[in-house]
Amino acid sequence: MVTPLVIPSRQFLRRDFEIGFPAYLRGEWTHGGWWYYYLYACAVREPIGILVLWLLAAGVLLRARLSADTCLLIAGGPLALLAVISIHDSININYRYVIPAVMMAYLMTGLCFQEEIPRVLRWLAICCVASVAVSSLRVFPHNETYFNELAGGPGAGHFHLGADHMAATQDLPFLRRWLRDHPDVQIDACLPLFLPVLEEERRSRVTSLPIGPTGPPAWYARDPGPRPGTYLVTADTQYSPDASYAYLQFVSPRWQVTPTIWIYVLTEEDCRSILEQMRIGPAVPSCMRAPRLTPP
Repeated sequence: MVTPLVIPSRQFLRRDFEIGFPAYLRGEWTHGGWWYYYLYACAVREPIGILVLWLLAAGVLLRARLSADTCLLIAGGPLALLAVISIHDSININYRYVIPAVMMAYLMTGLCFQEEIPRVLRWLAICCVASVAVSSLRVFPHNETYFNELAGGPGAGHFHLGADHMAATQDLPFLRRWLRDHPDVQIDACLPLFLPVLEEERRSRVTSLPIGPTGPPAWYARDPGPRPGTYLVTADTQYSPDASYAYLQFVSPRWQVTPTIWIYVLTEEDCRSILEQMRIGPAVPSCMRAPRLTPP
């Protein structure tokens, strides 16, 4: 299946530059962003084989002793685009903004297959290409949520870059299938994203997620949580900007339907333990814990 390349237009880029957006990186939110955001995104979202090929291509380029004009022609494009987008850290929200630079950098990897370079390096480059194919097939059909092995794979992507890199809507068909395979699981609370699917599967007795003590006080007073029940959420829900559901960081999901869709089952004991831990100190990100995948 061919995925169309979507590049944001100049009009939308200018609007995003001027307004800015809340940015998320590794458990931290800020309005604006970080100059190294897209470098970090490349490091965790590109296959390890591609990262090695870029290093090899850079080494070949430096060792070839080419003129400054030639080096600028080959590497100047992607570096310039990456520098420009990194300077405007007000739009650290999605990796798609650097897709043009990444595609140009892909062309640089052709330097690794020249006849002039040592045979060992050419074979290393071929192995890198093979590893890229294996790594991509390993996460199929959840390719939009791809994160490389050093980052922990798709299951840890929510911790690194947040919701805009998870694409939970592509996994809704898998959620439908999971619900049909587990008819005895009653979902008590979920995000609005999943309501249409639950209605299709005739799971109508569902409420919104309760607000935790770290959320907005007015909302917490109206619907305090956590409370016992089965919660259907996206993996990044625990890192919401207003910290309304930060209590999910203190417990592991019962089922991981897909890398982006998780199901928590909280008991009375879990709720008491969560509240006690929230009074003591910060949470341990649950992405570092292996979810239990046993059926109900």
